[in-house]
Amino acid sequence: MDEKSDTMTSWIAREIIPHEAAIRKWLARRWGHVADVEDVVQEAYCRIASLASVDHIDNPGGYFHRTANAVVTDIMRRAG
Repeated sequence: MDEKSDTMTSWIAREIIPHEAAIRKWLARRWGHVADVEDVVQEAYCRIASLASVDHIDNPGGYFHRTANAVVTDIMRRAG
């Protein structure tokens, strides 16, 4: 594992994973009838992990929430 991916992995573990349960609950309540929660969470993790940098993220929980919402929006666009 290179230094960038190790740093990103550590940042995700520290800043994103603690918000996962709340995001899952929110997704199930808000979008459970539209999208598979597991798929949305995994896609959100992929999008966050693919960022070149996280220096611009001041609120990781909020960023995770917005990313998950964007994933659902993309799913709805493709379906509609």
